[in-house]
Amino acid sequence: MDRSKCEGCPLVEHMYMEEIALGDEVHYLVVTDAPSRSNALRQRLLSPSASDVLSRHLDALGFDKKHFAFVPQVRCVFDPDTLPTKEKRQIAKQCRAHLLDTVELYKPSVVIPIGSDATNQTVGKSVQITKVRGLAEYHQELDAVVLPMLHPGFVARYPQHIATFAADCNSLARLVDNGLDTSISVLDSGVTYSFVEDLQFLVDMEPEVLFFDTETTGLEFFKKGNASVRRYDPTIHGKEFAPNPAILTMQFCVRPGEAYMLVWDHPENPIPQRRKPKLVQQLIQLLSNPNTLVIGQNSTFDSRFMRACTGVKYEIGGDTLMLAALVDENAMSKGQDTLVKQYVPDMAGYADRFNSQYDKSRMWEVPLDELLMYGCGDVDTGLRLYDVLIRIVEKDDLLTAQYQYVSMPGINTFVDVEMEGIYIDHDALSVFQRVMEETVEEEYRALLDQVPKSIQRKHIDKGLKFTRADFLLDILFNHPDGFRLRPQVFTKSTAKLPASLRVPSTSSKDHLPYFYESCPFTEQLASYIKNERLLSTNVKGFSNKYIHDGKVRPTYKLWTVVTGRSACVKDDTPIVTLRGIVRANEIVVGDMVWTHRGRWRPVTELFRKPDEVMYSLHLSNGEVLTSTGEHKVLLFSGEWSTVSSLLVEGDDSAIPMQSPSKEQKTIETCSGDVPDAVSDYSGGSGLPLCQSSYCQDNDRKPHSGGCVQSTETHSVSEKQTRGEEPTVRARVGVRLRGGAGVPYTAGRGEEVLCSSDSVCRVHGGSRVLPTGHFDYTPHRREPEEQQYRELGSHNGSWAPENTREVSEPWGGLTIEKVVCAGVHRVYDFQVDEDHSYLSCGVFSHNSENPNGQNFPKRGPNAKAYRRSFVAPKGWVVIEADESQAELRIAADMANERTMISIYNSGGDIHISTALIVMGISMAQFLELPKAEQKAARQKAKAVNFGFIYGMGWRKFIGYAKTQYGVEFSEDEARRIREAFFSLYSGLAPWHDRMRAFATEHKFVRSYSGRVRHLPMIDSDDEMVRSEAGRQAINSPVQNFGSDLGIISMAAVRQDIDPAYLHPIAFVHDAIFCYAREEYAMWAAGIVKYYMETNPLEEMFGRVMKVPLIADVSVGRNFGDTYELAGFTDAESFDVSSLWNEETQSGILLPPQKIPPMNGRRVTPLYSTCS
Repeated sequence: MDRSKCEGCPLVEHMYMEEIALGDEVHYLVVTDAPSRSNALRQRLLSPSASDVLSRHLDALGFDKKHFAFVPQVRCVFDPDTLPTKEKRQIAKQCRAHLLDTVELYKPSVVIPIGSDATNQTVGKSVQITKVRGLAEYHQELDAVVLPMLHPGFVARYPQHIATFAADCNSLARLVDNGLDTSISVLDSGVTYSFVEDLQFLVDMEPEVLFFDTETTGLEFFKKGNASVRRYDPTIHGKEFAPNPAILTMQFCVRPGEAYMLVWDHPENPIPQRRKPKLVQQLIQLLSNPNTLVIGQNSTFDSRFMRACTGVKYEIGGDTLMLAALVDENAMSKGQDTLVKQYVPDMAGYADRFNSQYDKSRMWEVPLDELLMYGCGDVDTGLRLYDVLIRIVEKDDLLTAQYQYVSMPGINTFVDVEMEGIYIDHDALSVFQRVMEETVEEEYRALLDQVPKSIQRKHIDKGLKFTRADFLLDILFNHPDGFRLRPQVFTKSTAKLPASLRVPSTSSKDHLPYFYESCPFTEQLASYIKNERLLSTNVKGFSNKYIHDGKVRPTYKLWTVVTGRSACVKDDTPIVTLRGIVRANEIVVGDMVWTHRGRWRPVTELFRKPDEVMYSLHLSNGEVLTSTGEHKVLLFSGEWSTVSSLLVEGDDSAIPMQSPSKEQKTIETCSGDVPDAVSDYSGGSGLPLCQSSYCQDNDRKPHSGGCVQSTETHSVSEKQTRGEEPTVRARVGVRLRGGAGVPYTAGRGEEVLCSSDSVCRVHGGSRVLPTGHFDYTPHRREPEEQQYRELGSHNGSWAPENTREVSEPWGGLTIEKVVCAGVHRVYDFQVDEDHSYLSCGVFSHNSENPNGQNFPKRGPNAKAYRRSFVAPKGWVVIEADESQAELRIAADMANERTMISIYNSGGDIHISTALIVMGISMAQFLELPKAEQKAARQKAKAVNFGFIYGMGWRKFIGYAKTQYGVEFSEDEARRIREAFFSLYSGLAPWHDRMRAFATEHKFVRSYSGRVRHLPMIDSDDEMVRSEAGRQAINSPVQNFGSDLGIISMAAVRQDIDPAYLHPIAFVHDAIFCYAREEYAMWAAGIVKYYMETNPLEEMFGRVMKVPLIADVSVGRNFGDTYELAGFTDAESFDVSSLWNEETQSGILLPPQKIPPMNGRRVTPLYSTCS
C-alpha cells in the first residue's frame, strides 16, 4: 500500500490492514467492510460465521478459493461514530485511491463488493444494495465487472435471507458461465414473453391457476384526470399530462417462464374500441371460470381497476401480498421485488433495470417493448412466488384456515366495500365545518384571555398556538405567572430521567384530565384541542381530497392489520414552515410547508396515531430524524424509500461492542494468540498485521514479535461500563445502506437522501436559494444539543437579497447511523398536492389515503361529524358490533371461570366488577339510585378494560381519568387491582403463560390462526421489550375480535342480495351496512345472526366457552344510530319504540317487511358471459 496517499488522512496514525490474496492467480476481488478491531487483531477481514457462509456457497458452485483476494473498502480500524462527517468523507476519498491501486494490481475479472458500504466505495457513488445486489455491470473506471452481493455476515445472523445470498452467488456463477457478458439477465433465457391480441387460447386452456396483473395510469380508479391516456403524445405532452383512470396493459401467466401481455389503452398501440366488447367477454370467461384460481400481488388494486374500467368482476383466489403478511408480518417490505429476492432467488433482480430507468407513476410513457419484459416478469415471478408462499402457509393448518376463512373472503369483501363507497351529505359537512370553526375560535379567545400578558409577550414571535408545547409548558407548569401546576405525567423520552431533566407532557388525553377540578383552564384547553383536531383532521380539505361523485372510499389493508405500521414521525420532529421551524405536534391546518417540488404548500389534514416503535436516523448534516420504519424519505435519485428499506446489516453490526469506561483501555494480543492461516474464505492470511506509526506515537512503545497493541478512548455511560446498557451498535444491530457517511452524489446516487442546503423559493420564474433562511450546513451536534431554529434568529433570518440561482438546488445527505428510539406517539399530516415536507434537511412523504378505521368515535362533536356520512334516500344505516368482544375472548383464552360463568348466565360483567370497585354487595348495588348505578358501571368499565391485559395500578389511574373520565386514588387503584385479579383469578396466570410462550417461541397465535411474530421480545430496548410482552397478551385477543367482524361481513356479502342489504364500512371492528328502510329490522336481524353464529368449530376447530353477542343499531347516518335494545328478531321488535313523539327525536321507519326468499342472493357475485 502506498502510504504517501495517506498523507492528511485523519486515520494516518491508525493500524491498518493490507489486501489478502488466497492464491497467486486472482480472478475475483472481494471488497469487504472496514476491518473491525476484533477481526483486525486476528488478521482477518471477515468474521468466522461470515466466512463460513461465503465458503459454503462458493464451494458448492465449484469456485476455487485460490482465485479470490480480499481488500477492505477502508484500510484502517476506526469507530465511525467518533468522527465528524467531514473527516469520514476524507477517509473514504483517500482510501478509495488504495482500492483502485489494488484493482490495478490484481486486474480481477470481477470485483465483488459485499454489503452496502463496500458497494458504495467500489462504484464511487451511493447506491441501494437491495437494488444492485446480484446485478453485474461493467465499470469503466475499474475496467472490471462489478457484482455487489449481500453481506455474508448479515446472512449468518439472519438465516431467513440465505436464499437471497444464494441467488447472489448464483448470479456470480451465471456471469462466469456467460463469459462475463453483463447484458444477460434472468429474463433473457428460459422465459417466453409475448404480446397477444386475443385471449381465446387462454380461455380454452382453462388453467388451474392464473396469475393476473395490470399496469394502470395511477393508484385510484375514481379520480378524474384531464385527458384520455390514448391521446398521449410524447412529442407534445409533458409532465402536466394527467390522464383519466385507465388500464394500460394486462398480463397473464399460467406456467413459469411463459407470460402474455394484452395491450388495452397504452397510447403507443391502444386496442381499437370496437374490439373491446369481444375481449371483455373473453376476460369474463377466463377470470370468472370457477375452475381457475385467479391470483395476484395486491390483487384488490387490479380488481378495482378492472371493475371500474372494463366492468369485469372476478373473485380473487389468492394473493401473494396477503400470504407474505401471514408468513412474516414484521417484514420491512412486502413489495413483489423484495419478496422475489427472498423467496424466488433464481429470479432475483428481474425488475432492477426497469425500476432504475422508469417512473412507475407514469407508465404510459414507457415503450411497450420495455413494458413487456417488466409486466410479464411481474406475473411470471408472481406465479413462482405464490407457489413458494402457499406451500409455506399450507404446512400450518391454522394459518391455512386464517387464509381460507378470513384473509381471502375479507379481501374480496373489501373490494366491494371500496367500490361502493359511503355517501356524503355535503350540506351537513359544510354546516358542521362552519359551526366547528366558530366553536374553535370562541374557545381559543376564551383561553387566550386567561393567559398572562407576560407569557403572551414571551411567545408572540413564535405564535400563540395552544398546540405548541413550549407555550403550554409555560402556561401550565414553568412560567412564574402561569398556573404552576405540579406535573403528573412526563414525556416518554424523559420520564425515566432525573427529576431536573424530565419534561411534563402537554397531552390533552394523558395529562390534562388530572387537573380538571383544580384548574378549569385545563378542561377548557382539552376541549379546544379536541375540537381543533377534529376540525383540522376530519373536516378541512376533506371534501376536495377524498370526496368524488358524492362518496368517500376508505381503504382497507388486511395485510397491515396486525402490525398497524404507519408512516409517521415523532412529536418533536422539526418541520420547515413559512412561520419558522415548528414541531410536528404543533403543526396546524393551514401551515405552509416547503415541499420537494420547490414551493410552499398548505397542510390540509392532521393525523395523530397510537404509539409505535421508532428509529432515529443520524444524518450527515448533524440532524436526527426520528420516525417509524414505514416513513418515506426522498432519495437523491428522486425515488421515495421507506426508512426500513434503507436499513441493512453489515458484518460486525450486530456484534455487541463492549465499550470500556472513560479511562483508556488497552487491548493486547500477542502473536501466539493469532490463529494461523485458515483454509476458507475468511480473508485471513496468517501474516503479521500491518502496523503504522500509530503504534509508536500513541502507545509510546514499539511492537515486536508480531504483538498487536492498540489504545482507544471511548465515552460511554456508566450503565454501558457495567454491561447493563448496550452501545448503539449492540442495541440496534443495523447499518445503513448508503455508507457510513460516504456522500457520493456524483452520478445517480440512489442511497443519498435528497436534501436542501437551505429553503428554496420560486422567484422570478427561477429557483433561488435564500441561504440565510434555514441553515442545514454539514456540522455535527448531539441530539440533546439540537435547537429548533426559528425565523428571525441568527440562523434563520429571511434574507431575500442573499440568494443564488442554482440549476439543481438539492444536495445529498447520508445516514450515518440508526438508533432504535423506543416507542413513541406518532404524528403525520397531509400536504396539499405535493404530499411532502422538509424536516431535518430531508424530504418526507406524508399520508394520502383515508383509512377506514380513522373515523372519530367519541364525543358530541365526533358524533356530529359522523352525521355527514349518510344513507342514500330510501335506505338506512345498520351498525353492528360484538358486545364486550375483547372481554369475552380474553375470558375464554384465560379459561377464567368467574367471567365465563357471568357471561353464560347472561350477567353483566361491568356490574360484577362495580361491586369490587365500590366494596358492596349486589343487593346494596340494586338499592342505589339509577344515576349512581350508571356511574359505578362506568368506573367498572375502566377497571375491566384497564386490567384485562395486566395494566399496572399507576398507569391505570391516568388511563381511567383520560379514557373514561373517572378518578381513583392510589390506595383505591392498588386495592381494586388486587381485588380484580382475586375475583378473576385466571387472568394473571394467563398473562404469565402468554409472555412465557412468546419469550420461548417468539410468537403468539389467535384463535383464528393468525400468528403474531414477536422477535422483539428479546430486544435490548426496555420499551420495545415491554411492548412486545403486552402484544403477546392483547394481539391474539384483538386479532380474533377483528377477524370475527371480517368473517361476518364476508358472509353477509356472500349470502345476501345487495338489493336489500350490503356492507359499506368496517370501522373500529364494527360493521356498517346499507339496508332498504322497509327491511331495516330484517337486516338488523340478519347481521346480528351472522355475527353471533360464525361457524368457528368448522373453521378453526374452536368451540367458545362464552356466547358471542352482537349489539345492533339503525339510523339515517353514522352519527345518529339508535340501539335496538332487547332485539331478538324482526317480527317481535316494536319499531315505534325508535321514535319519541314528545321530543320528536329518533328514527321513523315505514312498515317493516321481509324481502322475498328471506333476502337470499339470487344474482351472481361475479361477472357472467352475456
